[in-house]
Amino acid sequence: MSPRLPLLLSLASLSCAGAPSPKPGSDPAPIVPAPLTIAPCTLPHLRHPAKCGTASVLEDRALGRGRRIPLKVVVVPAAQSPAAKDPVVFITGGPGETATEELGIVGEFEKVAATHDFVFVDQRGMGRDSPLRCKLIEGTDVGGLPSGELSESKLRACLASMDANPALYTTSIAADDLDEVLGALGYAQANVMGVSYGTFAAQAFAHAHPGRVRSLILNGVVAPAAPFVLGFAPNSQAALEDTFAECAADAACHAMYPDPQKELDQAFARLDAHPERLALEGEDGKTIPVTLDRRSFAMALRLPLYESAIRGRALKMIHDVAGGHFEAMGRALLRTAFSIGQGMSVGGYLSIACAESVAGVTMADAERASAGTFLGTARAAPILNACRFWPTGKVPAWLHEAVSGDMPALLFGGTRDPATPLAWMEKAKEKLPNAQAVVVAGAGHDVGGACADQIVTAFLADPLAKVDAGCVKPIVSHFDPPPVTLTAAELDRCTGRFALSPTVIVTVTREGDALVARPTNQGKLGLEAASATRFRIPDIGVDIDFEIGPDGPAKRLVLHAGGKDQTAERIP
Repeated sequence: MSPRLPLLLSLASLSCAGAPSPKPGSDPAPIVPAPLTIAPCTLPHLRHPAKCGTASVLEDRALGRGRRIPLKVVVVPAAQSPAAKDPVVFITGGPGETATEELGIVGEFEKVAATHDFVFVDQRGMGRDSPLRCKLIEGTDVGGLPSGELSESKLRACLASMDANPALYTTSIAADDLDEVLGALGYAQANVMGVSYGTFAAQAFAHAHPGRVRSLILNGVVAPAAPFVLGFAPNSQAALEDTFAECAADAACHAMYPDPQKELDQAFARLDAHPERLALEGEDGKTIPVTLDRRSFAMALRLPLYESAIRGRALKMIHDVAGGHFEAMGRALLRTAFSIGQGMSVGGYLSIACAESVAGVTMADAERASAGTFLGTARAAPILNACRFWPTGKVPAWLHEAVSGDMPALLFGGTRDPATPLAWMEKAKEKLPNAQAVVVAGAGHDVGGACADQIVTAFLADPLAKVDAGCVKPIVSHFDPPPVTLTAAELDRCTGRFALSPTVIVTVTREGDALVARPTNQGKLGLEAASATRFRIPDIGVDIDFEIGPDGPAKRLVLHAGGKDQTAERIP
């Protein structure tokens, strides 16, 4: 459900079911919370002061005793004083992502952060130190991760050594954790902001603890009853067909890609006849073998469809593979592999997906739902296979019912979202009379920016007043023209080290007739030249301008991403 998508013994001792949360509106069995202390801390990539701590919650909340699990907590105080009494609690997507690693949302909502604290609490099973974060990458062996495949042997080994009961790591139980943490922090009510899967978790929290919710802010909305496993393929197909149609209506794009469907068929035919074995350079310079086949190509192809800024990248991926050019595709495969194997908690994902999303879903169901789509069952099959043996908890019936009540809610959605279509948003707000929807024409799974900040700020000031969405503008896909060719001397002027922050250095070097950028602790990113001073990173939809002095190399670079600019000065 998020662009960082992940997506797996039958040991009787590990398969006991977790107890569900109580009926909405009732209180769980009394639990004495462990003390929670937060203290000032400095965090990488965060310009704002913050406070950090660790909550300790019972793994088996129904039992009321036993093993406790740590949940990392970060509070970013409001920039202005006094702050509003009700913070914004951010629930990230996935499931499987780590909330306290998504602090960039504070920068995206600067106006909101001026008056409201932001609270981040790692969901049980999702933290970096969680035993559910199974190790699926060994050295340079990424296995079948580029195609979304999850190693059964590695997952079984993870289960066998796990000091945890994965059946107790479900959304409804996590909602009770969050309520406990907010109480320990002294917040009587909160504005709960969720993205993608986080919208599902936010609605679950509103079900279980309505008194703690001042308002809901949902972006990329998952309806509680949405069959998201079966929706992967048809929703992605619709987004790809929209991209084809938009290209056909754009003269320059149509000239570059006159028949993308034909090229897609050619690409699949090529890979079916001869899967490509690629040797790619990893972050540490070591060679990583990766197989490009139908499934891995389909999995990589769906990712640019999530973001409006790079949706046109899907056309170039198709064109490249159809023509036998695989370098850019290989980089996309590595990103897929590492986003699953290292960027998320696969065990946390499965504990939720198996219990809450695939119960009763068969492979035959997935095959019917994906018939005629480019994705097929590449996304659904690994989940269904893993759920055959992953311990599954019990969930309350209300988890899949639309939340109801008079709580104010603000919902955002894009018309070209390949993960959470607008129909799901409409279902989610059916029983919320004080819900308002903001629809962005042309947006994918990435509604945001200064306009969203402005709308949310006004909404929080008066959640029952009608929001003014006048700043919302339709988003038109950008189709990059072919790159230009530069001389070695022109390229060398742009090389060097540039500091984005005290902890993030972007190193730009020339490799043959092209530039590559290596941000701190990240892999290599290829740059395409649009001019002698402007380059683009097509894989992630970022443009870079180099400011070059009259007598020498670039003095600084400016990154343009998501409607914002960030300057990096040259350093020795």
